[in-house]
Amino acid sequence: MTERVEVFPCRCSPEGDAEADALLAEVSARLAGGSDQLAARPIPPEDLMTAIIASLEWDYEVNEIRIHYDQWGMVSGENDQLSVVAQFDRFEDGLAALWKAFADRR
Repeated sequence: MTERVEVFPCRCSPEGDAEADALLAEVSARLAGGSDQLAARPIPPEDLMTAIIASLEWDYEVNEIRIHYDQWGMVSGENDQLSVVAQFDRFEDGLAALWKAFADRR
């Protein structure tokens, strides 16, 4: 049975902004720690989305990432064990939340 996780990093308050900024910093730091496919190095902000997508594919076998957008955005992905849906105000936050959900369950 596939576990389903839903997350929503919301920038609708000063606290939400701080939490989303902390999420991006955490994901960047964890990715910079290296993996089987990514060399350990600092990840510049302009490369973070590419690093997240590469890690989802290589490290967590998330072969299909879906993006939906209307009033809010949503990104989703799944592998054999986990299905994640992340709603977001900013794409970077949603993609980081998606990656963190997979990384936290490894």
